[in-house]
Amino acid sequence: MSRFIFRSLAAAVLGACAVSSVQAGGFMLYEQSVAGTGRAYAGAGVHRDDDLSAAWYNPAGMTLLDGTQIQFGGTIVFTTMDLHASPMMGGRDNGRKKFVPVPNMYLTHKVNDSWWLGLSLNVPYGMAQEYARGRMMNNWGVNSEMKVFDLSPSIAYKVNDKLSVGGGFSIQYAKSWVESAEYQAKGPYQGKLAYGRLVADSWSAGVNLGVMWTPVETLRLGIGWRSEVRHDADGTYRFGIGNLGDSSPTAYSIHAKGSATVRAPQNITLSAVWDVTPKWDLAATIRWYQWSSFDKLIIKNDSKQLAMMGASTKVMDNDWKNSWFFSIGTDYRINDEWTVRAGFAYEDSPVVNEKRTALIPDADRIWISLGATWKMNKQLRTDFGFTWIHGVGNMGLYKGEQKVAEYDNIDCILLGAQMVYKF
Repeated sequence: MSRFIFRSLAAAVLGACAVSSVQAGGFMLYEQSVAGTGRAYAGAGVHRDDDLSAAWYNPAGMTLLDGTQIQFGGTIVFTTMDLHASPMMGGRDNGRKKFVPVPNMYLTHKVNDSWWLGLSLNVPYGMAQEYARGRMMNNWGVNSEMKVFDLSPSIAYKVNDKLSVGGGFSIQYAKSWVESAEYQAKGPYQGKLAYGRLVADSWSAGVNLGVMWTPVETLRLGIGWRSEVRHDADGTYRFGIGNLGDSSPTAYSIHAKGSATVRAPQNITLSAVWDVTPKWDLAATIRWYQWSSFDKLIIKNDSKQLAMMGASTKVMDNDWKNSWFFSIGTDYRINDEWTVRAGFAYEDSPVVNEKRTALIPDADRIWISLGATWKMNKQLRTDFGFTWIHGVGNMGLYKGEQKVAEYDNIDCILLGAQMVYKF
């Protein structure tokens, strides 16, 4: 029983702080720019003057932007997670839920020829997944819906025509709703499913720095760093019992305060953009995540009943590994009105196969992206982006070292649109 309680709290609090679906490794979301979506985020932060998301990816890149500009839009995420197991474990299921919007908004202002200010509001982490209740596979997760909102002021300074620097800080609010269950083979609840639900939230903050170097007029190199963000999440944990095969909601009989501490990793982004011609450019990005910082999850609750079960405090080993993201992309300006773009990316998962969960069905993945920009006039333009993300490699769920279920596919479709207005 205590093992289930810890697992439920772990999944929920992890999600409250930073959560995933299949659109990014670990529990990150890359969808902070629709123009970036169209090129698989290659050159993030140092693309000419077409994307205000430099305020997020690399604030030094804001020195490429003129005047005062505002950008707002979003990406809709459609996921499919076809999971199959033996009939005894529950057979087939799919974790897809309603589509998930990922919004973004940016404001940048050129103060003078040396200083720029920026403000970004986005969702760097988020997830929505749901599986059928009443199944033995519910111990990997039942239902989740989470978002992390980030407000980031930033500033940039142009040292000279070749070098720019920038920095800022993030204020994050995280909110999650997660449900999990476990079949009881013995004890007072033998033959039942023990359900746990946690609603938790937290506030936290981090910092970021960026540098952009332009060795020649047609080449820009950037490096951006975002710090680790520690979330101490607090919420309400509920515990209840349901019948195997019963898909109706469970009545929760135990209510308690729950808390946990988790660390979202620091990450480093290296980007390059080469303006091959005035109309055509090539871009690339390499991003590194220190997921090894998420090695443990410490969980606590104040329920006297759960304490009697030996479930007041628990340290769980996650053993995640550091991971990498690689992308290449290209933009071509057809004329003054239209630009088209495309990109390809590959990333490896930080999740150890034997510790994969249905709430974080993470796997290595490939990206294929397409996009376009329509410049309506000198002040207004619209960006469109499409990406298909396909999971590859091991996609199993394990009990110990034995694979007991597996995803047939972990796929994701991103569709985005945004508008940029220059005052």
